[in-house]
Amino acid sequence: MFEVVEDVRAARVPILRLIFDRSLDVDLSFQNVEPLPNTQLLRAYAALDPCVRDLVILVKLWAKSAGVV
Repeated sequence: MFEVVEDVRAARVPILRLIFDRSLDVDLSFQNVEPLPNTQLLRAYAALDPCVRDLVILVKLWAKSAGVV
């Protein structure tokens, strides 16, 4: 189940921060197409080598633990 953690209405693009199944953080926004090219680029890299997906996850976990994001 999803649980609402925070409602960020003051952001440039309003975001609903959720947690899924008490373990996965999810940021949900509407009508925001700016992240799509980045997502497409990462998907293309992952198609070239499956290790890219693991590297991206590793960097995201490191950034979160280091307080970068």
